[in-house]
Amino acid sequence: MRFVFLSTVPLGILASYLMATQYHEHVERRPHRIHFRGIVLLGGCVLALLFALSPTDRSAGLKLESSGVLLRVSGVLLASIQGQ
Repeated sequence: MRFVFLSTVPLGILASYLMATQYHEHVERRPHRIHFRGIVLLGGCVLALLFALSPTDRSAGLKLESSGVLLRVSGVLLASIQGQ
């Protein structure tokens, strides 16, 4: 078990040294805007998809018909994101 620790510490030190000396990041400052409509649509899409694909015995009684509706809702939300 000690071998794992002793083999990763030198690699971590080497990686830290290489990052400090060889990596040069160029930051470009640009104005940005948050797209709230896309956030809401994507969140709703993922939430509907998760509820539709969750197991029925643990999902508080979701039936197969409900899962189909949720899959359709997820698809519509995803399509509306693509249309922007």
